[in-house]
Amino acid sequence: MKKTIRRKTFIAAALMSAMCTANYSFADVIKVTDDARLLQQHDAQYFSQSGLSGEEAKIIETGGADLPLSLAASLIIPENWKIESSGDYENAIISWSGGVSWPLIVRNFSEKEEIYVNLDWIKKIASIHVPGRAAFVASTTSGNQTKSLSESREAFVKAQETSFKKQERYRQQTEDQKAQFESILNQQREAQESNQELIARINESHTDAINQKNALEKALEEQRNKYAELKEKYAVIDPTLSGKDKVDPTILFKQHQEAWVLPYDDSPDYYLKGGHSDIIEYGTNATFVAREGTVHEIIQKWADQIGWYVDYRAGINHNSPYEFTLKGTFREVTTQFISLFQRSDRPLNIDYLPKLNKTVKDPKTGEVTKYHGVVVISDLNYKSGR
Repeated sequence: MKKTIRRKTFIAAALMSAMCTANYSFADVIKVTDDARLLQQHDAQYFSQSGLSGEEAKIIETGGADLPLSLAASLIIPENWKIESSGDYENAIISWSGGVSWPLIVRNFSEKEEIYVNLDWIKKIASIHVPGRAAFVASTTSGNQTKSLSESREAFVKAQETSFKKQERYRQQTEDQKAQFESILNQQREAQESNQELIARINESHTDAINQKNALEKALEEQRNKYAELKEKYAVIDPTLSGKDKVDPTILFKQHQEAWVLPYDDSPDYYLKGGHSDIIEYGTNATFVAREGTVHEIIQKWADQIGWYVDYRAGINHNSPYEFTLKGTFREVTTQFISLFQRSDRPLNIDYLPKLNKTVKDPKTGEVTKYHGVVVISDLNYKSGR
């Protein structure tokens, strides 16, 4: 009886061995799982998408290293998406690089870590399946050696223990890394809000400038008509009183439109009635117009009006794409203007030297210009290579 049982066991083992060695070509890979099921894989495609959507895929600027997949997925995939997980999802550890849209990040770690991911853009569902840890056995046409099921299970258990230890080691760092990631996102969000506030203020100033321009054009037309009447009257009464010494309103209009510095009362009426001849110095309250250009160009235009020299030492020259106005003294206005870039990657610093008189000679014309003070613009707490 014992011989019969042994003989049947031997025959069953031989049949299993023959099936394992005869049914698969040399190029195939057999995946032996912990429940003794055999799966044949042919160039598995780990990442797939379905459906169409007009949703804009945001860019994730930062990356992560050795984070649990469950945490990484919640940071990468948008909050309005549902995550459906299966397999060894809770034990998986991944790393990823930022700088691209979130679907590309998902595709990259999916193919790198051999994790199956499907993005359903219609239902907004991310299906993530992590295959169980397994041992791989190559089957050859002439090979007679395969690992036993018990050896495969032992290898699987050992791999699981190693994975658990690695997961526990990095789980301690998870909270700090998550806090750091959220801090970076908050900084980006604050910077965007600050930029939006600046754009709103600039747009408001731009609207005011347009309204002032329209009012000035209307006042100019009235002055032009009055000027024509006076000119005709003077020519009839006394040719010597023809008003030739008066400033043409057309010229005043052009000056007002192109001016970088105006009186504090920058209304068209005040400017036409004599405001154009006001003397504006370093401590005079005035209206400073910031037209489109670089920081250096704008402050240089303002400084020319008060007779100051600009010493620009900063390693970067920010650009201001909008037109707006600021009121106050030269020092107050330039300080306020420089502070608009304090949240940028390269903030600026400005110093004033009112007692430093500087003389500059034009190398082409030989003309000598004397300045009443110097304003120095430099980088604020910036080190190259930071």
